[in-house]
Formats: sequence, structure tokens, C-alpha cells
Amino acid sequence: MSMSKKDFDSKYKCSPRDKVIMTEIRVEEFYNHFDGKVFLSFSGGKDSQVLGEIIRNMKSPYNDIEFVFFDTHNENKSVYEVVERYGATIVPSPLLPQQVIEKVGYPLFNKEVAHTIDGLQRNLAWTREGGISLRAKERLENVKERYSLFINSPLHISDGCCNELKKKPSIKFQRETGKYPILATLAVESFLRMQAYLRRGACNSFEGKIQSTPLAFWSKNDILWYIAQNDLKIADCYKAKITTHGLLNNKTCELCGVDQTGCMFCGFGKGLDYAKRVLKSKCPEYVEEHRQEFDSLQEDRK
Repeated sequence: MSMSKKDFDSKYKCSPRDKVIMTEIRVEEFYNHFDGKVFLSFSGGKDSQVLGEIIRNMKSPYNDIEFVFFDTHNENKSVYEVVERYGATIVPSPLLPQQVIEKVGYPLFNKEVAHTIDGLQRNLAWTREGGISLRAKERLENVKERYSLFINSPLHISDGCCNELKKKPSIKFQRETGKYPILATLAVESFLRMQAYLRRGACNSFEGKIQSTPLAFWSKNDILWYIAQNDLKIADCYKAKITTHGLLNNKTCELCGVDQTGCMFCGFGKGLDYAKRVLKSKCPEYVEEHRQEFDSLQEDRK
């Protein structure tokens, strides 16, 4: 049963304290439905650490849910320190990041754009505008216009890295243990995540793609609120600064470092300038052949 954007917005506007309670309820429901055969997919980032703290502060047996870290071999050192501190089970990827890039392509821009570029580079049927929605056609044309230099380059770009480094090891872990994942994803993080959440209509999915996303209706500010109120020691790469204000001792958290963790080589969210550096490094002859177009590309180009 799907959810309307209006219904989502009503949850999204709830107070952070209410959201903590709502999240606990969803974790309990998911745990009980599968008789405890669940695990938290723990990345060591701020979102999964907040969800991990909520779970650890719940009553037994929920506070004993296994934390599992799917190691890409390329995380920030401070992320590994968080993973160790929480005693997470470590499941290493069988492939190294460079091997994955050679296999599926380089992650640039964002997942949606990279997915579209991959389809265009491989001339997949849906990129030839057959049987896709008007919105998808508009998105396709926008990518063709804005990223033609990258589409026509020898550099293969795709959104397949996460599938190889995290999703496949997670599926293998689920198959071997019979456990189902709890994910610390926020619906507002991307258009694709929002659409997927609205289609599911709930945080807990008990059939089809079985998973729980009990933070889905949280905002990024809610995450910072929880970190501040609980004085969480998150990974050093965030350079979090918690400040206490006034007589009411109201606390806020500001990130002075990275906004999110993940593979250090990953180009998602790093913008056009980063993508240009990668293209120039990997395909110098191509860049020289298209120097004028390359130099004219701007971050705010429409």
C-alpha cells in the first residue's frame, strides 16, 4: 500500500522526540515479525550511529540486535574506530574498490545521473525513450544535454559500486544467516529513496524486498538534534561541534567536516569539478581533444 506525499509530510513534521518513539515501535514490529532474525546494517556514519544508539537504549531483547558492517576496504579511519567501538560484525567485500570500478564503472555526480549515463553509454533500450514516463524522458534529455562530454568519453560511469561493495555482501549475509536488514536511510536523502519509500507506504516491508527503514521520515536536522542531545561521539571525519546555549542548556550540533561518510573514492555528491578531475586523470587524451568543451563546463550550468 503506497503512501501519499501529504501523509509523509505529516510524519516528517513530528517532533524529534516523537520520532524516536515512532522509530522504536517500528524496530519492535520488525524484530517481532521475524522472531529476532534481524540485524542493523551499521555503516559507522552518523545516521546508522543514531539508529544504533536508539536500538541499544531499547529494552531487551531489542537492544541485543546484531550490528553488521559491510567493509568496502576504503572507509575513513575514524569510521572504522566507530565500528570497533560498537562491536559490529565485520563482513568484508570480496572485491577491492579499484576492481569494482573496473568492473562496473566510476561513481560520479549522484546515483540517478550515474545510472542514466551508464544506460546511455551502453545504449540500453530505455535510453532510446521507449516505454518510459514523461518525467523520465525529461530527466533523460537533461542528462544528455548537461553531461554529453562524459557520456561520449572512454570513462565508464555507473551507479553499480554500492551493489558490488555492499548490497551483494549484504544479500549473501542474509542468505547465510536468515536475518533481515534494518537500514538507517532517510527518505529525503534522494529522489529515488523518497519514491521507494512512498511506494512501500511504510518503514517496514514484510514481503518482496524485506527490510526496515525506521529513520525514513527523519530529517537531517533531526539526526543532528539527537547527536547533540545525547552528546554522541561520532566519527572524527565529521568534525562535529556540539554547543550548549543559554540558561535552558539547549544543545545544537554543527558538522565542520564532511556531511556524510562512505567510500573515500566515491564521487557521488562531490560535484562537477571533482568529476572533471577524474575525467582528466583517467582520459587525458580525450580531454585534450575536447579542451574547449571541457574548460567551459561550469558547476551551475543548466
